[in-house]
Amino acid sequence: ALKFTVLDPVSQPARLMPYMGMLGHTAVRRDDGAVFAHLHPVGSISMASQEIFQKKEGTASKTMAEGMDHSTHMMGDETAAPNNQLAFPFAFPQTGSYRIWVQVKIGEMVMTAVFDTEVGAI
Repeated sequence: ALKFTVLDPVSQPARLMPYMGMLGHTAVRRDDGAVFAHLHPVGSISMASQEIFQKKEGTASKTMAEGMDHSTHMMGDETAAPNNQLAFPFAFPQTGSYRIWVQVKIGEMVMTAVFDTEVGAI
């Protein structure tokens, strides 16, 4: 898992708020573009698959062409107090140089952090 701890400007735990239905989003890209993944803390499935499941259950709100309703992504106990730690399930499929973007919402502000990492042979 890719694990992140979010702190406020005085190094105290930040209170994360849902953003597009999740407490965080991450994108991982290899420097040559050969690998790209958009991740969620609860795991990720393709939006097309999610739409098929929603249509089957009769809970689909919009089609892909109209723009999917991201608010349906939240999973788990939405009433639980969010904490400041996130973990995104992911296994790097290839060695190489990667850039990782992490987005969270604190208060009314969406913030993005960027990390570079080198993945060696496993």
